[in-house]
Amino acid sequence: MKTEELTREPTTQAHHFDAHEFDGLRDGLEHEAESAFGKLDEFVHAHPVVCMALAGMAGMAVGRILRR
Repeated sequence: MKTEELTREPTTQAHHFDAHEFDGLRDGLEHEAESAFGKLDEFVHAHPVVCMALAGMAGMAVGRILRR
């Protein structure tokens, strides 16, 4: 870089950003997340033994990986 490039003041550009543009996106994502976690919660309450078995298997897999 040349010294004149370093001493030159940066040009400011106007950014037209409105945070409210993302409100609809945020609301949609929140609704989807609540729906997914609600379904997961229902599954866990309906099948606790299956979930415990999956958690145990995942723990064993992580233990074997870390042991090596």
